[in-house]
Amino acid sequence: MDKNIPKSAIFAINRVLQGRQGLAIPDFSKLEDPRKARGKRYFFNSMLQLLFAGMLGAYQTLRDVAAFGMRRSFGVSYSALYLLLGKLKTKRFRPLMHQQIRSLHRAKALEPAGFPCHVIAIDNKTIYYGPVRLNAHCQRTHDPHSGRLRYHLRTLRAVLVSSQLKVALDQQITPAKQNDISFFLPFLSKMKKVYRRGLLAGAILSTDSG
Repeated sequence: MDKNIPKSAIFAINRVLQGRQGLAIPDFSKLEDPRKARGKRYFFNSMLQLLFAGMLGAYQTLRDVAAFGMRRSFGVSYSALYLLLGKLKTKRFRPLMHQQIRSLHRAKALEPAGFPCHVIAIDNKTIYYGPVRLNAHCQRTHDPHSGRLRYHLRTLRAVLVSSQLKVALDQQITPAKQNDISFFLPFLSKMKKVYRRGLLAGAILSTDSG
């Protein structure tokens, strides 16, 4: 195992690569393979598990993920991973994440550590900043120093900070014509539908000054 991988992730990575399903591993079996028949050189589920293991290992590039898979006897090219990521629909992953969190909660794996109850932090995050408008959700702005046109892609993210696992409960892209203040209630409303009878029951929500 690589030295740069956090020790807390090594056990989960081994379980993923050995094909063992568990509470901490998403079940990808219900996802539909978006590739055409001619492009299915590698098993879909195995590629998703490798990408998940690479995320746990905090690898910076797909080349590093592919090299890691090669060292674990799963040879897949980084270009194949790149093409697959471009075809995956993110909307299909959110229900899997919600299901995984609920399973962890039922298994008492998200109990508060050092807190009397669950504490959820909701905060604005910028996941992209650059000269290219990636999609319709990008917000137009100008660099304060150069004055050049720039685009922000922002999200609202909810993290269970009271748990030792610090899991992300949900994340949604902030619409271009809104900010974290105006999008807060719609975001919270959707999260309530998922966790109302679970993690949100009696929980404390924290936000920034906005």
